[in-house]
Amino acid sequence: DGVSQTVVDLVLQGRKPLVVTGSESGELIGSESIIAKNLKSIIAAPLSLGDQFIGILYLDNHLVKGVFTEKDVEILQAIGNQMSISLRIAHAAQMELERKVMERDLEVVGAVQSLLIPKCAEHSTIDWSLAGYYQPATRSGGDWWWYEQGPTGELFLMVGDVTGHGPGPSMVTAA
Repeated sequence: DGVSQTVVDLVLQGRKPLVVTGSESGELIGSESIIAKNLKSIIAAPLSLGDQFIGILYLDNHLVKGVFTEKDVEILQAIGNQMSISLRIAHAAQMELERKVMERDLEVVGAVQSLLIPKCAEHSTIDWSLAGYYQPATRSGGDWWWYEQGPTGELFLMVGDVTGHGPGPSMVTAA
């Protein structure tokens, strides 16, 4: 990486923009990374999404001292603000896509689970009557029931319960 770690660390710690014109004296201009990479001019600013720090915008020049000035900070911050807005929009779009995928998955899980519940919740013979009701606590769950009438009139009633609600328990139930 060709960046000045000293500048990056200072912006990271202070969460404020920093301009290195090449005329500074002291520890900053004498940092190993600035000397080793022959950096003449640097500008860096924090990139934030609201209160959340997400990175640093960093530009440097190897040819000329004083390329970046304090006036350039406003431009860099304006670029950073646009990037933050773009990142926020991209994040919202990604969350919406994930929500739609989850909705579709829940519909599939609900459809699979509906196959584990009798189509007719009531059944009667001369010897017995059966009425069942199923309502998951969420869109899908791990509970199920089924009945079958045997060849000689006996009733086979099955009830299952997988701990939890949602797609996971519902798929365990299906298995």
